[in-house]
Amino acid sequence: MARELAEQFGAQVISTDDVRRELRDSGAISGSPGVLDSGLYSPDNVAAVYETVLHRARVLLGEGQSVILDGTWQDPDLRAQARRMAGETHSRTVEIVCEVPVQTTAGRIQHRAAGNSDATPDIAAALAARRGAWESAYRMDTSQPLESSVAQACDAWRHATDVNLPHRKEHP
Repeated sequence: MARELAEQFGAQVISTDDVRRELRDSGAISGSPGVLDSGLYSPDNVAAVYETVLHRARVLLGEGQSVILDGTWQDPDLRAQARRMAGETHSRTVEIVCEVPVQTTAGRIQHRAAGNSDATPDIAAALAARRGAWESAYRMDTSQPLESSVAQACDAWRHATDVNLPHRKEHP
């Protein structure tokens, strides 16, 4: 969904999956994938990934580029850092939480095309089990078709920013 939204907004996607893969390939982080809170998902590695995401976002926002930060953002402190950075760069923030039944997520993970995500059905279930309050986010049911989710996210963006999309692409 992040890539579709980026096309709608004319934004750059910064994905935690992509950053994690880049950091692993460069040797900056290491560990086995597939287990939450250890290996590639150890607290130190997660901190390095989100620090890199926020740094890249700050650079792009400083250049006037819109960004979509694609990740779980489960840590409220990391979300607060992102909000502070947005404020410091005079950027608006729209927070969206994608909600989908765990069994649907597991099916999507098992049938997805190869990519940079190391998430497994077990990781998805563990993340869903520890999902905490996130009052500032729009909650979206993303079990619906992608086009519907993208349209709903665009509506949330318009509502939050009171601005029309610069690169609106109509879906059939």
